[in-house]
Amino acid sequence: MASKVTSAVMRQGLRVLGVAIRAERGIFTVAVLSSAVYGVMTVASAWALGWATQNLVLPSLAEGRVATGALTAAVVLIMGVALLKALGVAGRRYFAGVMQYRMQARSRREVTRQYLRLPLAWHHRHPTGQLLSNASADAEA
Repeated sequence: MASKVTSAVMRQGLRVLGVAIRAERGIFTVAVLSSAVYGVMTVASAWALGWATQNLVLPSLAEGRVATGALTAAVVLIMGVALLKALGVAGRRYFAGVMQYRMQARSRREVTRQYLRLPLAWHHRHPTGQLLSNASADAEA
């Protein structure tokens, strides 16, 4: 029984996500690409540390001195990977947030348009504050 509920919830969630993706393709694409940059840089950070260990730390321990060129290369490599990783995180969060806010605004406009279609008598029976609150809550949901 639980798996039926889980798969139903999953299908509904994927449908909602599909609507959001179709509505904001460009923003979604940039958010996913930023996330991919973060993922690649996570792997690259392990590679960069391995490279620095192999080409800087181990030779320095064996020779008793640090090669300036290798130290500069290691610092530039590690800092570059860290910068790209940070840009990936920031881009993912920013563009996912933009997409969320745009979708909420779109939903609020749709709810408002629906309210405008209702007869005036219906509006007299419902307080304005309640309608605004419902529109906002419905958009966030």
